[in-house]
Amino acid sequence: MLNHLINPPPRVAILGTYIALYDTAYPGYRDRVGAFVDRIVEVLKPDISVESIGLCTDEASAREFIAQAEKNEVDAVILLSLGYTNSLTVVGPIAETELPILFFNTQEIETVEKNFSDEDLLRNHGMQGVQDLAAVLVRRGKRFGIVTGLIEQSDTRESLIDHLIATRAHRALRGTRVASMGPPMPGMGDAQFDRARFQEVFGVESVEIDPSLLAQKRAEVSEADLLASMELDEKHFEIDPGVGEEDHRRSSRLELGLRRLVEEEQFAGLTLSFDTISQTKGIETIPFFGITKLMGEGMSYGGEGDLFVTAAGPIAGRLCQEMCFTEIYTMDFKNNAVLNSHMAECNWRFARKDRKPKLVSRQFSLASSPPFLMAHFALEPGPVTLFDLAIDSEGGFRFILFECEVDDWPASEKLDRPNFKLKFKRDLREVMDEYSLLGGGHHLNLVYGSHSRRFEILADHCGVLCTRIANA
Repeated sequence: MLNHLINPPPRVAILGTYIALYDTAYPGYRDRVGAFVDRIVEVLKPDISVESIGLCTDEASAREFIAQAEKNEVDAVILLSLGYTNSLTVVGPIAETELPILFFNTQEIETVEKNFSDEDLLRNHGMQGVQDLAAVLVRRGKRFGIVTGLIEQSDTRESLIDHLIATRAHRALRGTRVASMGPPMPGMGDAQFDRARFQEVFGVESVEIDPSLLAQKRAEVSEADLLASMELDEKHFEIDPGVGEEDHRRSSRLELGLRRLVEEEQFAGLTLSFDTISQTKGIETIPFFGITKLMGEGMSYGGEGDLFVTAAGPIAGRLCQEMCFTEIYTMDFKNNAVLNSHMAECNWRFARKDRKPKLVSRQFSLASSPPFLMAHFALEPGPVTLFDLAIDSEGGFRFILFECEVDDWPASEKLDRPNFKLKFKRDLREVMDEYSLLGGGHHLNLVYGSHSRRFEILADHCGVLCTRIANA
């Protein structure tokens, strides 16, 4: 991964609350609930970084705890009601902070049996405090998230982690930059967007850079770095016998120049106009191979100078780390599937694991340039989430999500580009209809796994609509 795009674990502060009366009425109560908090932390520890833990029964201690969490710049505060919490004793600093708040509405036991005792009740009634505090926060206009369940339940843990990853992503997107080298393809209307509004809503800045910068970085590539990169290609790819050394050197020099440009400028995404690139002095060919490899390290991308989908890419990247630009080309009605592909760009790390991607030389037909290298492969079969950003008639943004599966299908050898099939459980015709009625564009981002919930939570943080297209 590119170092500046590696997602650290969410950093959280955990605040447990309960009514002060319990400390006098039930000696040892604080130690008992403290041990319960420690149990929760132990389970979550592999996935999050706990910066502080506090047990508060009054506003002063809650205010001090929240102030320290703000100073630590945590991604979220997890609230645990460890018994009844009389809300007005702690709500002030919780309602006032700008830190995201996530209730974990939980208890110690899974079920209520016939012999349920007063002691059991004392240890398992925190939901009363959640409801009191949540009701007051709603009245005060404070947004919050909530997850109900037991820490031992895997789906509860996944929901907690999804919430925390989304809050971390919301913070991490601020200050993100993506760049375009050249204008988008003429007439490509779904790539147009209000860049200032996009930055205001999501925190992602879109900039233009001169393609000559890539030529400059390409010229700085050393022979040693070039040979080392080509040697790695021999390890990771099946190199077609028809690939000449000069073709390989040409594409690898551009890849390393592109990598240096992205790293030095700390770009999260990059797009280009192949027309502009092909006419830029010092750029020998179209850098599709470099784009394919950098997508494998977390860089977002949009075809044909599509800065809009490029800017949307870091949203997927901050939520799921790895993503891939893609486009739906052809419908397979017989198999309830679609064929996805593009010119030559695809995240090579998403390739099938049972064979190496094949490295071939290709002559571009849409612009005049020497041959470039391209990785030919299909994607690894498995569940995926597709993500698109739509814009409504008022300029508002909407996340569009649909989950499906990469089919167990080898890349078509007669199609000279990466290609794969997506298959659906729901009738393909209905999915495609709904997608277009929502305003979905022809370029998308793909991530592995069922991650719609993360996108939905982030959409809520950003104040935008989110629609999940059903797949059944």
